[in-house]
Amino acid sequence: MGLLLKIEMENLPPNGFTVQALLLAAIALHSQDDMVRSRAILDRAIYLALKIRMNSRTFANMERDPVLAESWRRTYWFMYVTDAKFAAFRKHQNPN
Repeated sequence: MGLLLKIEMENLPPNGFTVQALLLAAIALHSQDDMVRSRAILDRAIYLALKIRMNSRTFANMERDPVLAESWRRTYWFMYVTDAKFAAFRKHQNPN
């Protein structure tokens, strides 16, 4: 994950593949108990997904390949579920 620190988040291409990569990186860091960096990367993925309107029906429908269109829909919803899981883990660690 050392290379992840060298990535300029602002210079990443605004597309679904970047959202997927950030989501996977956040999950990997979270599994290593790096809650702060994983949260920051997941937040960046969420911000980017909303910026490119990945949450809209139009985003997936623009895709000609139905498999890739379904991949975009599933990526967005998996990001939604991951955000909820991260929040639940944080609440469990800090019950106050």
